Amino acid sequence: MNYTRQILGALFNWRTLLSVATSLALLALLLGIISATGQNVNLETLGGILRSMPVSLLLAYLGIQLIGTLFRASRYQLLIRAAGETNVPGFGHMYLVTMIRNMVVDMLPARLGELLFIAMLNRGYNVRANACISSLSLSIVLDVAILVPVLFVLSAIPLANAAMQQGMLPIAVVVIVAVTIVLLMMYPVLTYVTRLMTQWSEHGSSRWLKKLAGFVADIHEAFEETRRSHILGRALLLTVGVRIAKYSALYCLFLAATMPTMTTLQSLAPWEVLSTLIASEATASVPLPTFMSFGSYEAGGLAALTLLGYPAVDSAMAVLSMHIASQSIDYMLGGIGIILFYFAASNWRMTITSTVNPPRPWLTGASALAIVGALALLVSQYGQFKASRYLVPPPAGNMAATGGTEKDKAKNATRGLDGFVVWSSNRYGNHDIVKLSLPDWTLTRLTTHPNSEYFPRISPDGRQIVFSRGKRKWVSHGEPESWDVVLLDLDSGKERMLARGGNTPTWSEDGNKVFFQRDREQFVEIDVKSGKERVLFKSGTKRIPAGVELQTPNYSTPRQQLAVSFRGTRRMTTLVHQVSGIKRQIGYGCQLTWSPKADYLYWVDEKGGRMKNHIKRLDLPGKEDKVWLDLPGKYSHEYFPKVSNTGEYMVLGASAGGHAHDSADYEMFLWKIGTPASGAVRLSYHTGNDNWPDIYLKK
Repeated sequence: MNYTRQILGALFNWRTLLSVATSLALLALLLGIISATGQNVNLETLGGILRSMPVSLLLAYLGIQLIGTLFRASRYQLLIRAAGETNVPGFGHMYLVTMIRNMVVDMLPARLGELLFIAMLNRGYNVRANACISSLSLSIVLDVAILVPVLFVLSAIPLANAAMQQGMLPIAVVVIVAVTIVLLMMYPVLTYVTRLMTQWSEHGSSRWLKKLAGFVADIHEAFEETRRSHILGRALLLTVGVRIAKYSALYCLFLAATMPTMTTLQSLAPWEVLSTLIASEATASVPLPTFMSFGSYEAGGLAALTLLGYPAVDSAMAVLSMHIASQSIDYMLGGIGIILFYFAASNWRMTITSTVNPPRPWLTGASALAIVGALALLVSQYGQFKASRYLVPPPAGNMAATGGTEKDKAKNATRGLDGFVVWSSNRYGNHDIVKLSLPDWTLTRLTTHPNSEYFPRISPDGRQIVFSRGKRKWVSHGEPESWDVVLLDLDSGKERMLARGGNTPTWSEDGNKVFFQRDREQFVEIDVKSGKERVLFKSGTKRIPAGVELQTPNYSTPRQQLAVSFRGTRRMTTLVHQVSGIKRQIGYGCQLTWSPKADYLYWVDEKGGRMKNHIKRLDLPGKEDKVWLDLPGKYSHEYFPKVSNTGEYMVLGASAGGHAHDSADYEMFLWKIGTPASGAVRLSYHTGNDNWPDIYLKK
C-alpha cells in the first residue's frame, strides 16, 4: 500500500477542498454584509482577541471538555452494549475514540465526520457495524432531544427580550417534530422496511439485495435490543451531562473572547449566551459543505446576537474567535487521542488505508478553483479590514507592581525639573488625556469625555494642549478619518472644538496656528483665534504621489518643510518642501519629527534595535543618521518619541514587545539627551495602554 498516496488523497480530497471553499465564501459573505452597514471589520482584530484570551478560561474549557468526553464515552459504551454487542471496548479505549470523534465531527458537513467514529470502532475494535450505527444514531437523537426543555425554558425567562421569547418557542416545536420523525424512522418505519426488504430478498436472486436486507435487519435488531434493554433513561442522564459540559465549556470560551476587550458584549446574560451557542450549533448542522463548520457556525451566532440587539461587528468577531479557539483545543486533544489510539487498536493501519478514497483529479481541480474564488472574495474585503487595527477597546489594565528602588531613581532624576508630561491612557476605562506634574509626580486626569482621545501636544507657552478626540466611544488609531481636533486650556479646564475631521495635531512655533491631518491625504493649517483653515499639502500635488497617506505629519515653519511618513501607495519617511515639493528621503521608519529648533530630525527606525526598532537622529544639513536611543532592559520596543521644548529631554513610550499603538502595554520613559540609555527612567506603572506623550519644561 502506498501510504504517501493515501495521505495526499486525504489532504487533497475534493470534498475537503470544497468544504474549505464554502467556509471561506461564507465568512467573506458575512463580513461583506457587516461592512455594507458602514461598520469596519478587520481580521487583524481576531489575532488581538485570541492573544488576549485569559489562559485560566482556556484551561477551564480544556478541563470541562475532558469531563464532557467522559460522559459522552460512557453513553457510547452503554448504547453499544445495549445493542447486543459483545466486543465492547474498555472505557479507556472508548474515551480515546470519543476524543478523536470530537475532533473530526465538524470536518465534513451534515455530521459525516461521525463516520470515522464507526470506522474506528468497527476496524479498530471489531465492533459490529450495526451496533456502531445504532449507538451513534441514538446519541445524535438524544443530543437534539435534550434541547427541547432548554428551548422552552429560554422562551419562558421573564428577563429575556422579545426576540428571544418569540424565537425559542418555534425552534422548540421544530426540534420536537424532527426528533419525533427520527424516532419513528428508527422503530416503526424501520421495522416495516426491514420486513419488506426481507420478503423481497427471499423471492429474488440479487446478491446485493440480500446483503442490503441483511444489513438493514441487523441495524433494526440493534435498535430493538437497545429499546428492550430499558437503558434510555440512563442514556438521557448521560446526555444531560454531555450538554451541561459542552455549553459550560463554550461559555468559558465566550467569556474568554469578550471579557478582555469587548465591552459591548460583556453585559450578556447567561441565557443569551446559551441562545447564541444553540443558534450556532443549529446552523452548523445544516447540510452545507463547510470545513469544520466555519461560516455556518458564525452565521447562527451572528444572527442570534444581532437579534438580541448587539453590534454585528463585535458579535461576528466574538463567535469566530470562540470557534477558532474551540477547534484548536479540540484538535489538540484529538491529535493526542490519535497517537494513543494508534498503539491501542491493532487494526488502526487498516482503518486509515481503507477509509481514504483515491483523489479524483477533475473534482480536486474544480474544488481548488472554488477555493481560489472564495479567497478572492475574502480578499475583496481587505479595504474594509485595514481601516482599523482593533474593533474593540483594549482592557483597562491595573496598576503595575513596582519596586521602590526603580521609582525612587525616577523621582531623583526628575527632582530638578519644573514642568509636566501629558499622554493618552486607558487606565480609566477608555483613552483619556492625563498629566504628570514634575517634580512632585502628581497624576491628573485632564479629560473625562466618553470618546477615545490621544496625541496630546502642548502649546509653546505650556498653557494649552491640542489633541485628537474620536467621533465614537472607541476609535482605533488605524482610523485616521474618525477624529476631531480639540483644544484644552490648562488653566481653566475649558475645551473648544478646533477642527472637525482632523487628526494628529501639532503647534506652530509661535503658538498661533495648529496643523493637522485630514482624510489621510491632506495637511491642514488652522488659525487658533479665527478658525480659518488652509490646506498646505495634499496627496497628488507638489510631487506627493496620489493616494499616499500623510502619517503623523510635522511641519517646520522656518524651513517650510513637512516631515512625514508616506503610507499607502508609497512607503517612505521623507521631507517635502512646501513651495518646490522637492522630497528628501530620510528612511523607512515612522514618526519623523522636527527638533524644537528644527536643526535635526528624529524618528522611530523599524530596522534594528534590541526589539526590532530604536530611535534615530539626523543632524542637518548632514547626510548620515545615527542610532540615538535604544533602551536596555525589558522595555525596549520604543515608540512615540518627543523632545521637550527646551531640547534637553526626550519623553517616549516603550513596550516589552507589544506593538499595537492603542492596545499594547507601553510605559512612559524620560531620557536626558546625551546621557547613556541606561539612565532613562520610567514614569508610568500601569498594565493598560499609554501612548503619545509630550513634555513641557519651564526654562
